Amino acid sequence: MLPDVEGLAGLDLGCGEGHNTRLLAGRGARMAGVDISPTFVRYANKAEEEHPLSIRFEVASAANLPFEDAIFDFATAFMSLMDMPETGRILAEVFRVLTALIEMIGHSARRETTFGLPQQRADKLKC
Repeated sequence: MLPDVEGLAGLDLGCGEGHNTRLLAGRGARMAGVDISPTFVRYANKAEEEHPLSIRFEVASAANLPFEDAIFDFATAFMSLMDMPETGRILAEVFRVLTALIEMIGHSARRETTFGLPQQRADKLKC
């Protein structure tokens, strides 16, 4: 379902215990994962210690990502984005940390929106 991620830098929002993050790292992506639950991140870091894949897991809100601008090639949110408040703020943060503009595909009807992004960047984002 996902394109080839080998060699790409990825961010997993709401990574939980890191299962899907680890699957992507196993396919060759350089991954980071964030979750607001310290318990989930603790389990993710334990799995990383036991079977290292060079994944950086952090307790953080997707609405305030602890990363510099434009450092990830892609972002995922497996079964988590639907449970996060401030969707517009979160998508703006994701957009900020991505290296390139992307076309986001969701399960709901597609529509043009700015998600609170600066207009010059939002013009290029279709959702």
